[in-house]
Amino acid sequence: MGQAIVYATPVFILLMLLELAWGYVALRIVHSIWQANTKAGPTPVIQAQSVVILRPEFDPEPHLLPPGGDAFLTTLQAGKPLISALAETPEAFDLAAVIGLLIQGRALIKVSS
Repeated sequence: MGQAIVYATPVFILLMLLELAWGYVALRIVHSIWQANTKAGPTPVIQAQSVVILRPEFDPEPHLLPPGGDAFLTTLQAGKPLISALAETPEAFDLAAVIGLLIQGRALIKVSS
């Protein structure tokens, strides 16, 4: 017997729930100060920046989020579906960048409908 193929319609995808690992939070901190102090980055820009702290192994590391990323993650953490999280973001929100970051950082632990 072959494997069953499941097709996800756009509506199904928008109603999916993405569960994040506990403790993966979006914060408003100054990311550039962290970069300057730990990675010998450029002189910090003094402004609030949306950051998610990911810990794929043992060492937590902040990652800069695109505009709307903090609202997107906060909505997902509240248990709302993907469509609700997208409604909280600006029109030019880079969904692929945020989902890619969550996958890379091993922050997505469950996808359900």
